[in-house]
Amino acid sequence: MGIPVEIRSDDRFLCSRAGFADWAQGRKDLRMEFFYRTMRRQTGWLMDGEKPAGGRWNYDSENRKTLPRQVIPPPRLCFAPDDITSEVMTLVRRRFADHFGDLEPFGWAVTRGEALEALGFFTAHCLP
Repeated sequence: MGIPVEIRSDDRFLCSRAGFADWAQGRKDLRMEFFYRTMRRQTGWLMDGEKPAGGRWNYDSENRKTLPRQVIPPPRLCFAPDDITSEVMTLVRRRFADHFGDLEPFGWAVTRGEALEALGFFTAHCLP
């Protein structure tokens, strides 16, 4: 569009864009599983020395299994939209009414406090 753009690094990710680009350079297959293995080796996270913690790199096959019929997941913790969230929802409804997705019910955590509460609820009630 002919306007200057400055892309800044973001410390909220384990890997920079440049780091990912370096990893991806020359690869025919950009399967994220292989990238995650690289990141685990670099950080030492989820590793037991040179081997993956638990003895396996991933548990994708287990994650693809259907939830047993007798297991009913608990409902997620919901939060009432605050004033700012309601204002943004109104803006989205007005400007992007023809886009896919639903605004209601919203209920997502939008503050750090709500996010920590949702995490606590998830780890105590949903994860088990």
